[in-house]
Amino acid sequence: MLRPRQKAADVYRVADALADAGLPCLILRQQDELFVLLHDDDRARAALTGALDATVGLSRPFPADAPLAVARREALWALDRAAEAGRDVVSYGDDRTERWLTSDSTDLRALAEQVEPLGPQHNAGDYEAWTSSMEHIRATPGFAGRGWPEPMTLDDNLGDLQRHAEDFAARKGFTYTVLADGDRVVGCVYIYPAKDGAPGVAAVRSWVRADRAELDVPLHDAVATWLNEVWPFTAVRYAER
Repeated sequence: MLRPRQKAADVYRVADALADAGLPCLILRQQDELFVLLHDDDRARAALTGALDATVGLSRPFPADAPLAVARREALWALDRAAEAGRDVVSYGDDRTERWLTSDSTDLRALAEQVEPLGPQHNAGDYEAWTSSMEHIRATPGFAGRGWPEPMTLDDNLGDLQRHAEDFAARKGFTYTVLADGDRVVGCVYIYPAKDGAPGVAAVRSWVRADRAELDVPLHDAVATWLNEVWPFTAVRYAER
């Protein structure tokens, strides 16, 4: 994906630059950005970033018969990372953490009054929600055999929330609190890299408090749809309901 620094994206300039470099390609335009399908190598990168003075985000290679949706999300992720870092070109997953780009979820916001990144400001409500629902959470798909939930102090919980907030800021993992009935915490969603390090694979868990158990399946389904439509994952491990 290409975003010129000075001028609006010009299909003909891009096509000419790639033709001059002897590079076959297919170019798709969407508003002010261009999606270029071509083989990724040093010549392609030089043609895109040099002659065109552009910032470039690259997806991972994908088969000719694969859908473009995942590649497009990966390229958008990489383009934003390149712009943030002031770099000419970034490939998806350039760093080992494979940081992810998030987006708001209409489905989630329709389900609850508010869905927002979990942080220290939610400590009291989060603590009350899960400590009142420990057996229910343990019985929720995805939590069997895990070390949490287990009894801990409010201060210990604050430490956990601070860690989740730090992971979110670093884009190493994403934890959301689900609020309803005003600002009452009714659940939580965790999105982290798969523990086996499989590239592009997310491990996801969610829980709701025992007195809002009816939200478990709708929350799961909304999160699953959100991950499939918005996030740039190749696969999602999320226990079925």
